Amino acid sequence: MIIGKVNSIKQAVVSLELSGSDGQKEILEAVIDTGYDGYLSVTPTIAARLQLPFRETRTYELGSGELFDFPVHDVAIQWDGDLKIIASIVTEGGVLIGMSLLSGYTLFIDATYGGVVQIDSRP
Repeated sequence: MIIGKVNSIKQAVVSLELSGSDGQKEILEAVIDTGYDGYLSVTPTIAARLQLPFRETRTYELGSGELFDFPVHDVAIQWDGDLKIIASIVTEGGVLIGMSLLSGYTLFIDATYGGVVQIDSRP
């Protein structure tokens, strides 16, 4: 089970531990974005600081319909007690958890300031 909270600007957030290629670790607040179908996004600053290895460039369609190329890097994360290596796009949009990372889980959000955010694995 992963527990977080709703912050003062009405975002559902959880703490996420990321590891870089040299083993450096950072714990960051990640916003749950149900409109994002990928796994994770991180900022260029975080990708550089953790020296995340480049995987490829992918084209995504933005909400405006515009197509945009994003660099994709590998990142190791602690997720529900397990170490996972996943693909993360690098963008200025912040640290976002997408629906691919939530696949196989149930998400509960008490959508009030300070409300509980709970992510449970499905049986």
